[in-house]
Amino acid sequence: EAVVSTQSTGRSGPMPPDVRERFESMFVEQLEVKTHLMSPDTITQVLLFYASSANWLSQLSVSPDGTSHVLGMRDGVPLPVPQHPSSSLSMIPSYFISTSCQFLINLRYFAETSLENFLHEHLDHLLTFLVLFCSKDFVGNPHTRAEIVEALTVFVPNERSSVTTLNREAALCSNRLATAKLGEKLIGVFVDVEQSSEFEHKFQYRYHIFELLDYIWPRPEFGLSALSEEVRGREEDTTVLFTKFLQLLMNDANFLLDESFRQLEEIRNLEQLQDTEEWRLLDDAAREAKLRSLAQMKRACTYYNMMSSETVKCLQYMSALGGEPVTYAFVTPLLVDTLTTMLNYYLKELVSDTQIKYKIKNLQDVKFHPDKLLIGISEIYINLREQPAFISAIPRDGRSYHSALFTNAIAKLRKLQYSEEKIEMLLEVSVLAAEAVTSEEVEGILTERAPENFLDPILGTLMTEPVLLPSSRVIVERSVIAKHLLSDPIDPFNRQPLSMMDVQPDTRLRDEIAAWKRTELAKIQDTNEN
Repeated sequence: EAVVSTQSTGRSGPMPPDVRERFESMFVEQLEVKTHLMSPDTITQVLLFYASSANWLSQLSVSPDGTSHVLGMRDGVPLPVPQHPSSSLSMIPSYFISTSCQFLINLRYFAETSLENFLHEHLDHLLTFLVLFCSKDFVGNPHTRAEIVEALTVFVPNERSSVTTLNREAALCSNRLATAKLGEKLIGVFVDVEQSSEFEHKFQYRYHIFELLDYIWPRPEFGLSALSEEVRGREEDTTVLFTKFLQLLMNDANFLLDESFRQLEEIRNLEQLQDTEEWRLLDDAAREAKLRSLAQMKRACTYYNMMSSETVKCLQYMSALGGEPVTYAFVTPLLVDTLTTMLNYYLKELVSDTQIKYKIKNLQDVKFHPDKLLIGISEIYINLREQPAFISAIPRDGRSYHSALFTNAIAKLRKLQYSEEKIEMLLEVSVLAAEAVTSEEVEGILTERAPENFLDPILGTLMTEPVLLPSSRVIVERSVIAKHLLSDPIDPFNRQPLSMMDVQPDTRLRDEIAAWKRTELAKIQDTNEN
């Protein structure tokens, strides 16, 4: 009351003695409670409560009749896990999941030693519970599932870890459900938060997914390369989880890098303004406003650089590990042009003369590491060099690709004392891409000569697999409509629902185009010989 009275009268002065005494008393009480709650014995007891509850809830959710005693409290969750949980789960308050997750997350900051020393058996119960409930079938709310992902990060090492994580890592790598399903669950959450989260929350959630993927992807016990195997034979299926994941990953990289470079250019312009007569002529209020704007831009740029770095790193190690099934998934007709267009553009921005516009006074202030970014992008080229579809798509990008692109990149990499062996691999990409230019030039000539009904109405390119859209009755190229449906499952001509299952191949037109193309190629060959 005394504080309110002081605020209402506008008078300032020392706090009344009775108010100060009350505040100090409350502060002491808070410290006493906190000291008791954070004692190792109390934390261990609470952990035991959460581990036992997690085990019981896991058993309950997969039991056919909604009871836990059938499987026994100490038995593991059977594999394969039922697709749909027991109906009894609907009677359990959802806040139990959130409070369990928050407790684990807080332990990392305040009592990580207690967590690390927890018995392996109890850690196993917590892990099974978290991985099980990371499924859309068990928890529909993607925000809650993203919270579960953050809780799972306490089992892997990162820069916030204050103690060793060996015990937790051992629990993660030996948990049957985690090794069988964690990768799939993480990618599922990554995809689901795209449509159901606010824009800034989406990247915050994905940062924690990257933490876990970065740890489990190189480890063969998690069998993550199997996720990409469903792509083969379903290259144009927009419902394949790994295809959707890669598309969103590429879109994120494109957006984050674009925003980062834009912010860097604006920061540079403001920094240069400070060294001019125009800046000195500004009044104090105008200068203060521009300095606030500069600080805001630096904060935004730092965020974009951190997230783009994680996203490019993810593309880098995924394309490097997992073998041919993974690299093949990167270069399907749905994705390969998106990938090469992005790589070519940012490689050009990092090695061409225009890079000067991104040189601010202190790159470390905004966590921008152009050399690391250049190496990351170069290694994606190297990792995918044995995929013909990838090589042929590089020169197809008319915006950024040119003959000196890789020459400039290699020159800069040599200055960074980059591995000569890998430089030779990048040189191989350069040579193969240059050889692919000839076929692209021929394709351009054919497109110019083609009758209008042979051209895709969306991109204006020569069709090879024309398909009919059933509701709008428009004929388009199969790969073009497949890319469109990957992000927007509607007919672009009349906004009606559409899937790749609905499109109808136009075999008559396909054969007509193929015959015309053979004739025109013969004419071009005769001209070249003459």
